[in-house]
Amino acid sequence: MAEPPPQCRSLAPWSDIPVELAGLVLLRLRAHVDRVRFAAVCRHWRAAARQMPLPPPLPLLALSDGTARGLPDGDPFRLPRHFTNYTDASGDWLVFVRDKYCCFLKNAFSDAIVVLPALSRVRAWHVNDASGHPCMETEGLTVQKVLFCTPHLVAALVRDEKKFRKEPARVAVCRPWPSSWWSVLVDHRSPLFVDMAFHQGQLYGFDHNKDGLFAIDITVDQSTGDPWVSQVRMVIDRFLTCPFRFVFHETIIMQSIYLVESCGELLMVCRTMHGRWKQYPTGLETGTVISTERNEFEVLKADFEERQWNKVTTIGDDQVLFLRRRCSRSVCVSEHEMPGDSIVFMQNDDEDRDWYDEDTLSSCAVYNMKDSKVSSLLPTVSWKRGTVAATWLFPRESLD
Repeated sequence: MAEPPPQCRSLAPWSDIPVELAGLVLLRLRAHVDRVRFAAVCRHWRAAARQMPLPPPLPLLALSDGTARGLPDGDPFRLPRHFTNYTDASGDWLVFVRDKYCCFLKNAFSDAIVVLPALSRVRAWHVNDASGHPCMETEGLTVQKVLFCTPHLVAALVRDEKKFRKEPARVAVCRPWPSSWWSVLVDHRSPLFVDMAFHQGQLYGFDHNKDGLFAIDITVDQSTGDPWVSQVRMVIDRFLTCPFRFVFHETIIMQSIYLVESCGELLMVCRTMHGRWKQYPTGLETGTVISTERNEFEVLKADFEERQWNKVTTIGDDQVLFLRRRCSRSVCVSEHEMPGDSIVFMQNDDEDRDWYDEDTLSSCAVYNMKDSKVSSLLPTVSWKRGTVAATWLFPRESLD
């Protein structure tokens, strides 16, 4: 009997592809969305995805319109509806603050939820309080940045919304538990931080007023299990670049500081932005900043033994720093996906809304450490400010 024509022959099921071959395909997929689609083909492939050691997936860019862009190609997809009203993001966690009575984290890639103390549950430790007991403050706090340090420690930068424009943020710490407390150290001598990072088991913050890096020591209350800031000590007091400031001339020069852990080192990235002043018809000093999209970067490495910052000219051919005021991270890449030894940033960070005109569009750009040139990361992607800030999301290696 003659064989059926080729188009009539039955095809082998996808599950018959050897695990080794499926793994080779999976290794070439760095976009998180592609990996999820791979694992959704069949249970056989999902098992292969769970067993295969994979390099970290590339970040996602989540936008205020409820869409996300997967790197390196920028393919768009829509986020689930319940993810579109977050107030902040930290790694793969979305931060939700409904009101002062509800605060929780939700994993952007799973159903995991971590409930935090309400912002009304705050104990402010006043150093000059003669009683030595914590004083409670329950009103007016807003969260500026959240760090999920360990399963037993969450840190946040908080600010009194009544003094929002007058002073930077203070560090608050808590145990992920609804009945826990946010603990804040309040003292006229204590630092006011612009950024913080959790590095090798230690919490650090940078204070632009005192121009230094501080270690934030945490102690746990043995009776309640609640963490609190026991000491804040300066560990590096010399800064090798110009301080954080605004300079008003025909142009405006602004500087942002980012703390990032990369390959076991604590880095400080100093971004200098140039703009021009647009004065409002009301005159005087009222106006806004028009971005010129001119950016300069300087990267320094913390030398804790010598108590100083050392300038570095490379972060490694396989490393890219993704910057955002609320969440920055170093990601390992291959040369086939995107150039290494570079810095990816948002032209107009949502945190800089006081600097830029409301109608200014934002986009992603790449700074090359080798030649100091800036290019577009996703040429066709731009956005306007929304009620939800644009943010990086960093998926975990596992698809579980």
